[in-house]
Amino acid sequence: PSRGDEMQHCGGFGFGFDGRFRRIPDLETSPTIKHITNARQISLRSSASSSSSSASPDQNQTPKNPPPPDSPSSSSSSAAVLIGYNEDILLQIFPYLPPKTLLRFQAVSRQWLSIISNPTFRRLHLRVNPIATTSAFFLFRKIDDRAPELNFISPREDYVNSMGNIVSKIKTLFNDSADIMGLHSCNGLVCIKFNFDYDRIEFVVYNPSTNQHRLIPRLGKLVEERFLQTSIVNIAFDLLNPAHYKIVCVLKDKFEHVFRFIVYSSETGVWRETSKTLDMYNEYCYYFERGVLWNGDLHWATELSETFCFNLDNECLRSIMPVLPALHDDCSEVCYFGTSGGKLYLISRSTALKMVFNVFSLRINYSKWDVKHRIDITALSTLYPSVVDEESDFEEEFDFHMLRYLADEKEKTVMLVMSMHRKVISFIVDDMAVKELAEVEPEELAYPWREPSRYRWRDASRYLWREAHQHFETFAYI
Repeated sequence: PSRGDEMQHCGGFGFGFDGRFRRIPDLETSPTIKHITNARQISLRSSASSSSSSASPDQNQTPKNPPPPDSPSSSSSSAAVLIGYNEDILLQIFPYLPPKTLLRFQAVSRQWLSIISNPTFRRLHLRVNPIATTSAFFLFRKIDDRAPELNFISPREDYVNSMGNIVSKIKTLFNDSADIMGLHSCNGLVCIKFNFDYDRIEFVVYNPSTNQHRLIPRLGKLVEERFLQTSIVNIAFDLLNPAHYKIVCVLKDKFEHVFRFIVYSSETGVWRETSKTLDMYNEYCYYFERGVLWNGDLHWATELSETFCFNLDNECLRSIMPVLPALHDDCSEVCYFGTSGGKLYLISRSTALKMVFNVFSLRINYSKWDVKHRIDITALSTLYPSVVDEESDFEEEFDFHMLRYLADEKEKTVMLVMSMHRKVISFIVDDMAVKELAEVEPEELAYPWREPSRYRWRDASRYLWREAHQHFETFAYI
């Protein structure tokens, strides 16, 4: 059957004795992501869609007469030794170096190791480098009873190998004895929910840049029994206050029609349940797994463009949030929610105009959402005509899914990182320039739908916005 069709049976899938959906192990497959090296940039402005190398001509040419290398001298060597042992000078230099360089420098000497590993220095490094840059994306999804999937996408070719090592370390953090049931990242720190044989849940905070992790104290027994299997984890790590972080657990109450919130503070080392709850509405799909830290607080969205703000200082929900402006095609769903350049963006797409994105930005005083852009990506369908599926009528089968929205400070340039059928691309909107970042396989999977005996197809090579978690390099001490 074609994608989107119902089916009564599917090879490679079945039900266990407990009646729960299972994939047959012999046919188990997981997405394979192949990053493209030396990717070309394709311009859609020319009628022929001509392509050119992403590297500039100067990078591919060797000067005819390269300058001779500097001759070593005893004076320069003496100066280097003097600087290398002068802690005051090192403390003027080290805060401006990237985390990967500092990690290598720790092996130079005991003195350098002592300086760089000091928590006070790491907080200084964060203050000097308050704005993080995206190195890659963790791709995490858990669909029904299928095994959890953890992978990555890196827009930077030089970061692919290190991201592969990071993902491998996360998967083997407990020697394959636990499944990853939840993952959330914020400014370089990752909080992971591990499940040990459905008997024990553990939360771990992990810094992929330094390979440090910390086991978070378990929740109380009563809370575990009532809520834990339905809990969603979020971490809030504010670069303006890098000494501490908070973990917010969103719990679906089994006995009342509400969401509850439990907060862990690294400063106190304890969990605390808040007194405030949020009523559940059946027509909403809540994206609590993709909380966004902005303006010092945690924010969430629903599929119908409603938003929530959790005040981290008072540990309660903000009473009022502004609604999005009504557009002429306001029958739309959220297809991205995140930050760029210090601003919070919500991006929706019309169900009638699937190739048009409506970009909204929230004012810092929470007074209203402003309409910032309407981005038409119809030109991409000329480059990828086979991707467009006019018969699809449900959200997962939209043709292009936005993983990242990047706008410069003056908002004159916008770049989108997008997931489509078997590909991940970047698209510079103003220049109409496309760059293919990766190829993704396999093509499709099946999952239960409405009734236990029916399934619906989903294109497994497409990742949704809420399944992509940004990774930044950080030297934060946990």
